[in-house]
Amino acid sequence: MKILIVEDNALVALDLEQQVADAGHTVVGVAGTASRAIDLAAEHGADLALMDVSLADGSCGIDAALVLKERFGIPSIFVTATLPNRPEVRWAGIGHLSKPYNEEEVVAAIHAAEATLRGEPPPSMPLRMRLFA
Repeated sequence: MKILIVEDNALVALDLEQQVADAGHTVVGVAGTASRAIDLAAEHGADLALMDVSLADGSCGIDAALVLKERFGIPSIFVTATLPNRPEVRWAGIGHLSKPYNEEEVVAAIHAAEATLRGEPPPSMPLRMRLFA
């Protein structure tokens, strides 16, 4: 699975990148802003975005997720402590993984998203994750 990481905290982004790669997935890019995420999606595509909500430069991960979904068909897992109650979250996102999380939960969240995108029930669900579908 090709994954785009959108996280403005460099240490968190690096950790996520390593976790995704260790699980055998391809990281197509790491972005700290909504505009960079959109540029990377246009350039490399992705099957899934791991999307923080509060991004650098005051940009919003929910807005970025909407653009990724509308323009490129890329769904997002929102990876954030608190997810705002906005109706478009459920349209652009496939689920929410609450911070703090560990590597096993990230990998399980990706597997749950993969299964859901195939129309199958997820094999397991991390405790801190909820699917929207």
